[in-house]
Amino acid sequence: RFDKRDIYKVFREVEEVKLSSFLKVKDEQLNEIMEESAADASMQLIVKYTLDGWPTSVDKVPDSAKMFFKYRNELSTQDGIVYRNDRIVVPHSLRRKLTEKVHVSHNGIEATLKLARANLFWPGMSAQIKEAVAQ
Repeated sequence: RFDKRDIYKVFREVEEVKLSSFLKVKDEQLNEIMEESAADASMQLIVKYTLDGWPTSVDKVPDSAKMFFKYRNELSTQDGIVYRNDRIVVPHSLRRKLTEKVHVSHNGIEATLKLARANLFWPGMSAQIKEAVAQ
């Protein structure tokens, strides 16, 4: 017989698992993402909303965070890093650098996108990577 308390126990255990332990991102990169996230006002606003709850409508969200509103139910935060599901939300200041890193092997658009999508996220990421690879 199924006991609802068992499912809640599993959820609590899952919440305790560090997302960063499953990512293919080096510790120094995680530290840089933490530092840049702490210095980024819009990322700090997203951290606040993720922890305290989002406004009820997008109209009540400052422009700097509006692009994340549609993802609000998929966002979490841990150790100062915002995640969309299991992918790191990259602060604006690191997006160009990380785009260059995932494209360093010059494997083309689809391979570069696949690599980026495995661990990273920001609104408009696919379009930005496609543009960078095409240049």
